[in-house]
Amino acid sequence: MKKCRFFVSLLAMMLSIGIILSACGKQTSGQQDSNTGITSKEEQTKEEIVLTFPHWYFSHGGSFDRWAYEAIDEFMEKNPGIKIDGFPVAYEEYWAKMDIAIAAGTSNDIMAFGSNVGKYILNGHLLPLNDYIDMEDFKNNFNDIQNVNIPQFAPDGKTYIVANVSAYYMPIYRPSVLKKAGWEEFPKSYEEFFKMLGDLKNIGVTPYAMMTNPGNFNEQFIDIGIWIISQGGHWTKDNKPNLDSKEVIQAYKMIKELYDAGYIIKDTDKGTYRQMFGSGDVGVLIDGPWVYGQAYTVDPTVEGDFAVAPIFFTNGKYSAGWEGFSASSKTKYPEICGKLITFLTSKEQMQKFMEIVTIIPPRTDLFDDAAFKNRILNKYPWMGVFVENAANVVDNYPHGIPAERNEEFRKIAGTALERILYENAEIESTLKQAQEEAMKLLN
Repeated sequence: MKKCRFFVSLLAMMLSIGIILSACGKQTSGQQDSNTGITSKEEQTKEEIVLTFPHWYFSHGGSFDRWAYEAIDEFMEKNPGIKIDGFPVAYEEYWAKMDIAIAAGTSNDIMAFGSNVGKYILNGHLLPLNDYIDMEDFKNNFNDIQNVNIPQFAPDGKTYIVANVSAYYMPIYRPSVLKKAGWEEFPKSYEEFFKMLGDLKNIGVTPYAMMTNPGNFNEQFIDIGIWIISQGGHWTKDNKPNLDSKEVIQAYKMIKELYDAGYIIKDTDKGTYRQMFGSGDVGVLIDGPWVYGQAYTVDPTVEGDFAVAPIFFTNGKYSAGWEGFSASSKTKYPEICGKLITFLTSKEQMQKFMEIVTIIPPRTDLFDDAAFKNRILNKYPWMGVFVENAANVVDNYPHGIPAERNEEFRKIAGTALERILYENAEIESTLKQAQEEAMKLLN
């Protein structure tokens, strides 16, 4: 009898140990089997949340990719289980590659656009963000770029893009370089500007850089527009092309004069000649505040040797553009896309963006923080010139040109420049022909 009770007790103990071992061997949700290395079904699902995010920021080097990579790393840290695959695509080929991906049905989750966004909205490629972002924040804390200009691209009035850059262009130079050419102050007229460029050329410095490379119509459009708007003109007037106006003609004439004198850099992409400015090999740019960060990466002695000047035309207007973040209408994760865009354009991130990249974002609440404002202006005193001239900014978008014909308009304007520069075509007749071609875009 005692033996029987002993064996029953032994059997019960063995069964208990077996149950415990069996329980220990079972995986809880999200645990990994140490033998197979396979994660549970729930964890596999989490790991599959990947957002693709191509941007030229990741290819610029220096301040741009520093902010971009730090921002997505911070987002991923705050949102475990979500991976943001940020990867570089050069600015010059960005939208061609986006178009290829869209056509192939492999559109990226997050994309960047500027005033070329219209056709992507009209063709249904982008996600309306209204249900996924804090619309009150954007309404109350962003400037007219976000709340007035951008809504014009969407016939349904919805928000398809959130701006992170409000870019306007002013003369930028290194005082030490101008001083070598005998100039203590920046010119106050076009005639003085022309003379200074000649003096820079005489000391072996490329005097001025803007985009003249054949086929780069978007960058040409931006740089020609600087000269048109600074003289009181615009690409369009009363929602119609304005290519044969006196201000446009005068802008093309001045660019041609600078080009023929050998004062404009040739056969060089924008990223390269911005770096050349940083090293002192280019004398003057009419560009945005982001140039400082790129120049500093090339030569840290630019700190204290970087200056911004008012434009040398009496009109004193500054061409402005913008760029921002959109989500694909085909994304599997619209909520996460909205969350990422909200994060990237938050007050905290835009303050970091401004401090690292030295670009002025469209948020109006950044300087509400007095300590931040003082830190920025003490660190970058030249930025005060940008801030002071914010009221003199004019959007460079050719209003009235249908969004789906915007690129054609830019090509017409750029082709006219190329004919004038490279074929010595007569300026007024060339622009008259361009005007006639542009008018057909309205039909």
